[in-house]
Amino acid sequence: DVSNWRLVQAKSAVTYVIPAGTVIPANGYLIVARNATKAAFEAFWRAGAALASDVVYINTAGALPLINGSENYTLYNAAGTKVDGATISMPSSAGRSIRRNDPCAAAGTASSWTSGVTTTATPGTGAGPGCAKGPVINEFSDASGTGNYVYEFVELHNDR
Repeated sequence: DVSNWRLVQAKSAVTYVIPAGTVIPANGYLIVARNATKAAFEAFWRAGAALASDVVYINTAGALPLINGSENYTLYNAAGTKVDGATISMPSSAGRSIRRNDPCAAAGTASSWTSGVTTTATPGTGAGPGCAKGPVINEFSDASGTGNYVYEFVELHNDR
């Protein structure tokens, strides 16, 4: 249960509070998307294929993420204790997908992540094998193309 947990985006000083009642299934995902309906998000990132049943989707209505380059993310639980992060930063030019290699590795270490062009994003899939750590920041991605900023996302993975 990640109700009232906070996802903080550094550089733009944005904090998003995860809504009450949000539960990430064991080995499941939470996608925190900028401003797209679930159907539009699936059409953009997954060629219309539905997200799996272990994926929880939240449209923040433009609250987060706001990717312009140099952002990183930190996750806090409802009590205000840091759970994960800060992650490495998005390159200053943005236009990348940053994916965690291993949820057990340090979030702020470059070797813990793989960076690729935005088309390499894998929302709702692809978490490393893990170590039963619980919810961690697993991926964050810009969305290239004119007007496609609405498809930006940060993904959490429940490594349990």
